[in-house]
Amino acid sequence: MNTEKKYGKPQLSFKIDIVYSKYESLLRGFKKSEMKEMLYLYFDTDLLPEKAKLLKADARLRARIRGGRYSIELKFRHGNQFEDYYQPITLLELGLILQGLVPIGHIRSKLLSLALLDKMFLIGTAQTSRVKKFYEKGILVLDKTTNADQTYFQIEYRSEQNISPNKIESIKDELGIYGDDSNNKLKRVWQAR
Repeated sequence: MNTEKKYGKPQLSFKIDIVYSKYESLLRGFKKSEMKEMLYLYFDTDLLPEKAKLLKADARLRARIRGGRYSIELKFRHGNQFEDYYQPITLLELGLILQGLVPIGHIRSKLLSLALLDKMFLIGTAQTSRVKKFYEKGILVLDKTTNADQTYFQIEYRSEQNISPNKIESIKDELGIYGDDSNNKLKRVWQAR
């Protein structure tokens, strides 16, 4: 297995916060889809936002636990573009990152090349229940996430194809969802501190 890879996720077209009643209504349309549970652990170089190097660099480092599988993910922004990296890890390596050490691999190398490798601190967690289905030549994702006594609901749409703004609005209208892009999990983790 090639562990030094960028994510192959389809491009995000929108991600919007929705209210609980809308989540429940949309969830009925996912009956044939399997709900997956994930725990995310977010890390940075300091517990104070003003000293956190990854936050300042608009980067995110997190560990993901799903079933009996573990991984670390690095995401950082270049202008309006995102670059995502994924690395499967063992339970032992998860223990290392919880002690502040990024496991050996391409994510550690990338952090080093960006002068962002330092001792890591756990800044927060998020528990997500996720369900997906194919929709309009893309993937529709419904999330329920809890962190620090706050639960929020999101819907996102991803597609490999370029989707016009009119088509995106049409999809939102069909689903009965409105609004702008939502806060990401990392921002919510920092806000909960």
